[in-house]
Amino acid sequence: SANAYGYISRVQLGTIDNPSSYTNIGGADPNDLYYEDWTAFSTNITVGQSYSITITNTYTVDLIDLGIWIDWNRDGVFSDGSESILCEIDNYGEGTFSVNVPINAQVGSTRMRLRTFYWGDVCYPCATTENGEVEDYTLNILPASTTWIGNSADWNDAANWPEGFVPNASYEVIISAIPSGGSFPVISLGVQARCYSLTLQANATITINGTLEVVK
Repeated sequence: SANAYGYISRVQLGTIDNPSSYTNIGGADPNDLYYEDWTAFSTNITVGQSYSITITNTYTVDLIDLGIWIDWNRDGVFSDGSESILCEIDNYGEGTFSVNVPINAQVGSTRMRLRTFYWGDVCYPCATTENGEVEDYTLNILPASTTWIGNSADWNDAANWPEGFVPNASYEVIISAIPSGGSFPVISLGVQARCYSLTLQANATITINGTLEVVK
């Protein structure tokens, strides 16, 4: 983006609290590019949880727009629809907003992009405008944890998991020594199960007739 009108002056999310000015990376022209690589600033977020992000800018008029993107699948681009967290048009370009971490977010470090711009009608993570700023930060996506219930032995039955869905590669799975439902899990022939990690407590068992991919 370009020009210092409406540049981002503070970002707060988790342990990130970054008051800042702006840097013109384009040259002497005031309409050159304003971009800040703040990826050295990071915070931890957990799959399936919600967080508040507060963004402040310096030119609070109702024509300032704001976009937030997070690369949930860690592929280096913001092309997936779910990666557009916010697109605020003509709404002052600041405020407090919710960030909901998807249950299929890929575990690991990824990029969050913030962009303010003036007098637009659509949000783009990569584009040039006459006013505003782009800032990038690092988010460390942590796996969620789930404990097998065991109402039946079927791993692939959502009723056997407290979240109401079968865990994926973003979940740490714990099999208790005595499942609350009484049954230990069986992964049936033809079932392709995944989890981030698997912990079997003392005397706990799991029967794998299909496949189980443990990411960690």
